[in-house]
Amino acid sequence: MNPIPKDTTLKLSEAIRLGSMLSPQGYGWLYPTPKEENLACALGAAYEAIGLKERIISEGKLDLKWLPSRWVSFLYLTSIPDCPAAEHGTTCADKYIRFNRSSIRMADAIAHLNDDHCWTREQIADWVATQEVVWDVKQKEKQELQERQKQAAVHVPCTEPIAEQKNEEAYV
Repeated sequence: MNPIPKDTTLKLSEAIRLGSMLSPQGYGWLYPTPKEENLACALGAAYEAIGLKERIISEGKLDLKWLPSRWVSFLYLTSIPDCPAAEHGTTCADKYIRFNRSSIRMADAIAHLNDDHCWTREQIADWVATQEVVWDVKQKEKQELQERQKQAAVHVPCTEPIAEQKNEEAYV
């Protein structure tokens, strides 16, 4: 399977759902040991859905350059303040402490839900979908702000009427 184009509009939550149809859920690694070669965690399922499983296994690593651009921003440049499992009455201070941060990257949160709380990949995809909506809104707002700033920088107000007004005042 050829990897998906980097500019895909496929959302991570959709890829997790697709990938979860391809193999049973695994824990602890993107793709567990060779004897359990058909297992995949939530992120592993997403990568498998876009055709990266074989490349990751053969090269022994994941290179962010292989991922769709929007996924890189969402997974590694977006963070949340609390573990999402806490919303469901689960406490995870002992498990969550491993992150030792005031916030957690989205990629780490997904791994945490998969490995420490044993959420199904479908549950994780549901939660990721809610976060993608928030992220999409923030991205749109950011783009609109950048566009307004760009337009403001290009638009230079005409100063001639002000100069003429000053000249008229000088003759009075």
